[in-house]
Amino acid sequence: MRSTSLKSARSIRILIADDHEMIRESYATLLGGHKDYHFVGAAKNGEELLAMIPVLQPDFIITDIKMPVMDGIEATAFITKTYPSIKVIAFSVFGEENLVLKMLKAGAWGYLLKSSTMDELIEAIQTIKMGYPYFCKETGMTLFSMIAKSSLFLHEILTEVDFTPKDIEIIRYICEEKSNKEIASILDVNLKSVENSREKIHRKIGVKNTAGIVIYAIRSGIYKL
Repeated sequence: MRSTSLKSARSIRILIADDHEMIRESYATLLGGHKDYHFVGAAKNGEELLAMIPVLQPDFIITDIKMPVMDGIEATAFITKTYPSIKVIAFSVFGEENLVLKMLKAGAWGYLLKSSTMDELIEAIQTIKMGYPYFCKETGMTLFSMIAKSSLFLHEILTEVDFTPKDIEIIRYICEEKSNKEIASILDVNLKSVENSREKIHRKIGVKNTAGIVIYAIRSGIYKL
C-alpha cells in the first residue's frame, strides 16, 4: 500500500512500517485528509521501509519493532545514522519494554502503543518536533526505570535543579501516578496551585511531559521504586 501524492509543503510527511495490514490501513485512515499530517506510504518490513525513504522523503516514521526480513531496531539504527533529520517513533504493545529500550537506543525518539488515537499521535509528533522524547500515556514504571538506569536522554535530565520542598512532594506524587486533582487534595491546596507548580517543575528540569519528570526523579534519587 503506497500513496505518493503531494500536499502542502507545511504538511508533516509520515511513513508507517508494520507487518500487519490492518495496522497500516488504520493509520492510513487516521491520517487521511488531515491538512497538517500527510500519510505518504506504508511498508511491511524494515527492508521495504528503507527502500521507500529516498522516494517518499518522510519527516516522521512510525515503525513496528518486530517485523520479518528486517526488524524495527535494525531499521531505526540505519535511519538514525543515514537520515538524522527523520524522527522515528516505535510501535509497541504491552510487555515489550526490553524491545522498546533497544529501539530508543537505536535512535527512536519515543513510542506509541498500537492502540493509540490520532490525538496521541499528534501529541507525540508535536512533542518530538520541539526536541523532547515522547512516551505513550500508558508507559509503565518498569520502562521508566529501565530508561533512567540507561544512558538515554542524559542531556534532558542531568541538570542540577534547586527544588522547593513542595516541588519534591509533587514530583513524588506524580511518580506515584497521582492526578493533579488528587495531589491538590492530599496537599490541601487548590487545583490551580498544583497545575502551576507542575508547569514550573517542567521548566526547571527542561522536560515537556510527565515521562521526563518521572525519569528525572528516578535517576536523581528523588523517587525510588
